[in-house]
Amino acid sequence: MHTRSAAAFLSLAFPVVLLAHETDPCTVQPPSEAELHAVFLEAREVADEQQRGWLDAAQRAWLDYRAATCALIGERQTESATLEAQAQCSAFMARERSAELRLLGQTALVDKYERSYYSEER
Repeated sequence: MHTRSAAAFLSLAFPVVLLAHETDPCTVQPPSEAELHAVFLEAREVADEQQRGWLDAAQRAWLDYRAATCALIGERQTESATLEAQAQCSAFMARERSAELRLLGQTALVDKYERSYYSEER
């Protein structure tokens, strides 16, 4: 009973919006996934070696977190509804993570240039 009430709450919190795929969704990355990958690479590029290690660990943990969260949110009565809910959840969380990574990348970039500026002999 408790599981059903949680699923009902989650279905209200994350409503299913049907996605129209003109191509095979298995062969084409959704825009949110492609954006996430690009932003992750940008954040890695501006990070120093230690920050890259932390960023890689955080991203691996986030991917596990997203998989578990979307599995929970995707719990529906039919397989097609489950797949749609999980796709919506995954896309939403990818957009949110992209925003986080942009912020991290900007912070690392500012810090990198500040360290460079203040370490120069004046």
